[in-house]
Amino acid sequence: MRFKFFILALFYLSQQLYGQVKIESITLGSNFTYGIRGINYVTKAIGLGFWGNLKFGVAGSNWKIKFISGYEDMKLEPSDSMTIERWNWDYWRIWYRNHIRTLMADSNYAVKLNPEQRLYVLPVKVQIGRELQLGGFKIFAGLGAGVLFYERAFWLNETWWKKFPNVPEGETYVFQYSFKNNAPSKKGTILNFGVKIDGSYKLTKIASLVFGFEFEHYPSVNKIEKIEFGKITLGDVGESYKNFVLRDVFRFSLGFSFSY
Repeated sequence: MRFKFFILALFYLSQQLYGQVKIESITLGSNFTYGIRGINYVTKAIGLGFWGNLKFGVAGSNWKIKFISGYEDMKLEPSDSMTIERWNWDYWRIWYRNHIRTLMADSNYAVKLNPEQRLYVLPVKVQIGRELQLGGFKIFAGLGAGVLFYERAFWLNETWWKKFPNVPEGETYVFQYSFKNNAPSKKGTILNFGVKIDGSYKLTKIASLVFGFEFEHYPSVNKIEKIEFGKITLGDVGESYKNFVLRDVFRFSLGFSFSY
């Protein structure tokens, strides 16, 4: 319900501003993302990314519209050592874990297993807000919403040791090897909304330094099977939200803006 209200508010604002906008600048930058609330035993996420936006101004006012996209790579941190068991990885569950246990019965083998999860995201969103001049700075504050495409990747970093005792020289030889064992990834599309505050400081006639802070929320809509926007349909929405293990993130950004 909150998300529908949010979308309707943005739609109403965009209708009021339609036909009065002109492009003002293009901005490119990087960001640091910190996920503060997760589900399914994921406690947090830390990542880096890059982004770009087009900013449009509304004639005769300080209203601004920003169209934003980018890419982020986040490392997910689980809350316990049972993380592999929660991947629903058939290869591990049905065969591989038992194979490892069998090998461990032989004292000549040793292994170190380090599970890792990454979240790769590509957001496409719009933000609408007001921009004020405060001394040499321009401050923007607004609301945003959009679509986020993601891939949640899993793999197991394995390091193995095997001892070969009683080689001809009378010593014990140890062979070590490492590899990455990939589990099937999970992909999906989800909706999001958030609050953005950023500032810019003019460096030259056309270039400005831009810095900002954003809070973003991914609402839980597990019971919704699909969402339709005209001819565009997003299917398996509930499954997408189940596999996307973050609910709230903070994002800090830094970049350069070039006036159009």
